[in-house]
Amino acid sequence: MGSKAEQRTHWGEWQGPRPPAEPKPKAPRERADSPFFTTRELAELLRISHATIYRLLKSGRIKGAFKVGSDWRFDKASLEDWIAVQ
Repeated sequence: MGSKAEQRTHWGEWQGPRPPAEPKPKAPRERADSPFFTTRELAELLRISHATIYRLLKSGRIKGAFKVGSDWRFDKASLEDWIAVQ
């Protein structure tokens, strides 16, 4: 085996409470270099709710939208044209 210190830290033995975890840094909300908006960014830009974004998607009124996995992305150039028409 080993010394007493190694035996006290053996797996399964109580070692006391863990120190609090460091908070994870939040990702930046706005990515100016990306040619696409997220649903959150589009909702903030248009000053409408997420529910309204999804309702517009379902009705087919937003052009230039596509899915990445389960998340929607919106082409900035197509949206600028769509906003100008509205």
